[in-house]
Order: sequence, then C-alpha cells, then structure tokens
Amino acid sequence: MNKNNIKYVSLLDSFGTFYQKENDDWAVPNEETKNSWQYLLFKKFNIELNKTTLEPLSQNGSCIEYIQWSLDYLIQYQWDIIKDATIIIGVPDPNRIWFCEYPSISHIVNLGNKGFRKSFLDHANSMGSDTYKLEKQMNSAFEFAANGCYPRELAFQKAKSFIAYIHYIRKEYDLNVIALPISESEESIGIQYNSFKTHGTLQDVQFREIAAKNDKDRVKLQQYLLSPKSQWLGSDGRVNHLTRKNHAILAEKIYNSMTNNVDLDLNTGFVQNIITEINCKEYKKLNIHKLTQDTNIDTVYSNTVAGPF
Repeated sequence: MNKNNIKYVSLLDSFGTFYQKENDDWAVPNEETKNSWQYLLFKKFNIELNKTTLEPLSQNGSCIEYIQWSLDYLIQYQWDIIKDATIIIGVPDPNRIWFCEYPSISHIVNLGNKGFRKSFLDHANSMGSDTYKLEKQMNSAFEFAANGCYPRELAFQKAKSFIAYIHYIRKEYDLNVIALPISESEESIGIQYNSFKTHGTLQDVQFREIAAKNDKDRVKLQQYLLSPKSQWLGSDGRVNHLTRKNHAILAEKIYNSMTNNVDLDLNTGFVQNIITEINCKEYKKLNIHKLTQDTNIDTVYSNTVAGPF
C-alpha cells in the first residue's frame, strides 16, 4: 500500500456496512462485528480502530450511482478525509437504480416485496419524507424494471463506465481506491478493477455457503432462507452476508493482494456448503431486521457528509 492509511473509507454496499455500535438495538453484536473482514483487515495493517481512522459511509442496499456520487462529493468537499485514505468500494448489481432520495432502496427486488415497501414507507414518514410521492416512485421504479425497460445490456454498460471512472479518479487525484466485485466480476466487465486482478465475486462466496447438491437447489434454498417463513425471517442473517470463517479468509486474501499485488481469488479457498434449512439460525448474527431501525445507518452517512437527503 502506498499510503499511510490515516483513514479507511468504506463506500460499499451492505457487504461493507459498518454496524459498529455496541448497544444499539439495530447493531450487530460487538464480538461479531470485530470478526468481520473489515476489522480484521485493520488489525493486519496495525491500524487502531477509532473515529479518526474510520469513516463508515456505507449505505445498505445502495447502487453504483450512489457510490460514484459519494466519491465526487468527498473529493470536492471532504478532501482532507480521503486524500491519505484507503478507500474500499464495492461494485454492486448494476441493475439497481437510484430513483429517489433514499439510495438504500435502489434494489428493485426489494420493491417487489409489499412488506418491504410498507416498512420503508413507515420509516420515510418518520423522517418527514413525502410518502405519497415516494410510494408512486417505488411503484414506477418496480414497473420500469419488471417490464424489461432496463435491459441487462444497459446495466452492463453502466458497470463498465463505473470502473472506468474509478481508474480516472485514481490517476487524477492519486487516490488509493480498492474495488471489490460484489455481483459483477472483473472478467464479465472486461476491465481490470485494481492493480491486482480479481476473480469471482463476493456474491459467489455468500451463495456457495448455502448447502446444496447443485446451484439449482442452492437457489431454491436461498429463496426459502430469504423468505419470512425461514428462521432468518426474510432477511440475510449473516454479518455482511458472510459467515465468520469466510470473513477471516477474505481479510487474508485482500491483505495479500494489497501488500503483494497478487490476484484476489474469490472463486476458491472459502468454506462452502455449510448453511442448511435446519442450522440456518446458527448463522443469524444480526440482532433484528426491522427496516425502520436498520435504515438508521443512512444517517451515519448524512451526519458525516451532508448529502442530498
């Protein structure tokens, strides 16, 4: 790493969201948080974790546009925060669309869930938002995607443009930016993400933790686990979507790539086929999943960098 790493800035999707408070109802248990790959990476670089080294700027379920907007904002208005920082970003599903003032509800799949919509509208109402307008926006965004108005080819081009933008700001501002593939691999995009090559995605790692004979059965079990009928109560119970063992493996892999410039291989070396319908509750490490409380993480970003919210 070519920076002093005075700060660490996270602009990831929910893979990088920091649930770091110890006593809040919506927080991950502290012992689990400190075993997530982000904190393990801190330890490997001997960086003391405190308010001067960490800027938790993540948004749950956010999109590419939000990450790019955030980086632009930080460069323009918060340069002192990032000029000597290691910035770790994610490349989330490019099919997500930033369609309203809340970037954390850009995941179109969620909008197909009536319970999700009602829960978020309740939260938005408590925040003073125009819920009538927001509900119409939700309906329009979902219909837009559901009717095929946002083809895969267009989303793919957006992802390619995003990686090109990352390469630009690295060169233009001498920023130390690490890009992690969440749902789009370096191979599928066709552009190298970092100085080291990456293979596979974090989504692949989380998917393969689910135990099944083949991917078809794995999809079925995953759909069940993410339904209200399962012991996860309709929401992924893993910290940043990974089990503890794989957090440790991922931290070691990222550290090795950052320090030795070797390929970041997300296809091999991880624990697989461990989560079943019977034992899934053992991997439910998030305390609760009430959206009205989980989305309080949005205010972490707003309080740190005054955005458009």
